[in-house]
Amino acid sequence: MAAPDDVAELAATREATSAALRAVERLPEDRRRVVVLRFVNEMSTSEIAAILGRSEGAVRVLLHRALRSVADDLRRRVN
Repeated sequence: MAAPDDVAELAATREATSAALRAVERLPEDRRRVVVLRFVNEMSTSEIAAILGRSEGAVRVLLHRALRSVADDLRRRVN
């Protein structure tokens, strides 16, 4: 977290956050939904599995693939 008076650091943090959100928005619907449920709604894997009608293992795989896709997307856009 940037110091409140470090404008350059705050701008960089804001840009990184925006880039990550845009990467999540580009995910397929099922991957985007699991990311939102996990990190925005702070739901557990078992809660997400119940909502999506999938096993906990399937939710973990879906979340892993979603996060890997976001990381790859961000890496491509930086390079």
